Amino acid sequence: MVVTLTELKEQLQINDDVDYNDEDNYLLAILEVAEDSVFAYIQQTEEEVTSANDGKLPSPIKHAVKLMAAQLYNSREPVTFGVTGVEVPLSYKYLLCPYLKY
Repeated sequence: MVVTLTELKEQLQINDDVDYNDEDNYLLAILEVAEDSVFAYIQQTEEEVTSANDGKLPSPIKHAVKLMAAQLYNSREPVTFGVTGVEVPLSYKYLLCPYLKY
């Protein structure tokens, strides 16, 4: 995985010293889904991206995986009631736009 469980917990502000670890398996599952979604969106594999970037994964892609995983964690259902959601401008798609393969 391109993002570790510890990195995702930092993104979600989950403190291992205070918070429970009961959801680690769920967090790992959504990390996998987020990573698959990011690479599907840019239509490239991790290997293609890293080979085009001197063997390194660009930080915008890694951050996009964390954003997607955090969204999946915080919105566990496909529908939200009682709130008006808006997309944060210049986030997920903006981070991934330079890596889209057309």
